[in-house]
Amino acid sequence: MSADEAGVIVISDLTEGRVLGKHETIPGLTSLAYMTQANLVVAGYENGRVMAFAYPGLEPVKQLDLGSGVVALASDHAGDRLAVSTDDQAVRLLDRTLSEIQRLDLPSATALELSFSPDDRELASGAWYKLFYWDLATGRLRVQQTEHWGAVTSIDYHPDGQRLISLGRHTDANLRLVTADAGKVLRRLQGHRLCGAAVRISPDGRYVASGSDDESIRFYDLRKPYRPQRVGNNW
Repeated sequence: MSADEAGVIVISDLTEGRVLGKHETIPGLTSLAYMTQANLVVAGYENGRVMAFAYPGLEPVKQLDLGSGVVALASDHAGDRLAVSTDDQAVRLLDRTLSEIQRLDLPSATALELSFSPDDRELASGAWYKLFYWDLATGRLRVQQTEHWGAVTSIDYHPDGQRLISLGRHTDANLRLVTADAGKVLRRLQGHRLCGAAVRISPDGRYVASGSDDESIRFYDLRKPYRPQRVGNNW
């Protein structure tokens, strides 16, 4: 599943190398998520619109106007709830019909990326210099300071739910593996030359992959001392 800022969404079968669905929506697409139980691909846009499409054909199903630009989307692991952050700093939970079911405590800055914990009990977000965590049973927010020097552009939970990886963007393209409860730094990983774009942990929790505006991808093995692997012509 992929998309671009022009609003083109593509669903591909990587095994067979063919396109299952392609749909041109509207410009200004900022984020994309897949709700497994509902079989919906959901896109967020700069104009505040959230649009849902049937998987895999991408037929339009429903849309919602939030009134403020959509920054990030994330589906929970059960595939029933969608977290949405917007430019006005609001963070909401929507159900599969795109109806609001919960409004979380308002953070002090815009939530730049969202990630559900493996047990779906907590929602985390990166922001400028900080990490936000919401208890989804109460909607309450707790804040962690980080070692990042700017925006925390991408985050991902470790499968054990006790750790989280974060990637800085602007003046800081470094990675930090921290404890989710207290923010204790467990590992500092060498960053990219330019702005960090995205970071993910493998399903078995062993590997970290990060991408950057310098067109590089770095791989890290969390079971070994830090040793980046080169991909392509860039570091």
